[in-house]
Amino acid sequence: MNEIVHTTIELQDLIEKDPKQYLPLLAAQQLSEREYEASGEAYKKYLALLAETERAYYEDVSLLTTPEEQQALQWSSGLEKRHLLAWFWRKKDPTPTTPVNERQLEHYRRVHYARQNYSEGKQPWDQRGEVYIRFGHPDHRSWSDHLVFETDKDVVKVK
Repeated sequence: MNEIVHTTIELQDLIEKDPKQYLPLLAAQQLSEREYEASGEAYKKYLALLAETERAYYEDVSLLTTPEEQQALQWSSGLEKRHLLAWFWRKKDPTPTTPVNERQLEHYRRVHYARQNYSEGKQPWDQRGEVYIRFGHPDHRSWSDHLVFETDKDVVKVK
């Protein structure tokens, strides 16, 4: 897969032409540069542009919850459900003293990546997308036509 890399300034210019395509790219780039508040604002604008059904993919936390948490969310509705989701994200926040939940931003980034890269023939994504949303980018990848015999010591330990 060939990915086009843009600078932050280029992305900000491209957002004016097609915000739905470029806002999540800007947000992901800002997230990788640890500009969490800017990333949060970009994701907020992006989610506001989406149809309710598409936005639901980003708001769904079922791939991250325990069975008990998932059951509580399924049985709740309205204000109670919003409180449970807020509690869930507070629990996942790696730095609760900051105004932005970095783990929630990472979730949005993973969902967007899964929608773009793992939705061939299956909506919203296939099983690879589910794994990616749960665990993120793999530490090691190999292909049968490109065997790598020397790997990271942590990968060897898992094998």
